[in-house]
Amino acid sequence: MTFGELSIVSDAERSADVRADEPSECHALSIEEFRALGGSRPDIKLVLLENLLRNASQTAMRLTRELAALASKQD
Repeated sequence: MTFGELSIVSDAERSADVRADEPSECHALSIEEFRALGGSRPDIKLVLLENLLRNASQTAMRLTRELAALASKQD
């Protein structure tokens, strides 16, 4: 699971807070570290970007389905 990824790719402030329901282990990657991966470990950066794109795509599809369901209820 990831969070805060949009702030890394858009160079903006995070738009939400995160709370865990149970004890969790979390790893952080700063914007500077993420950018440096392009030079030091482009293979890792590519995998991270692919995962971020997959998550964004899944979110967009879910929101599209939810909007379609809401629109059909109004008809």
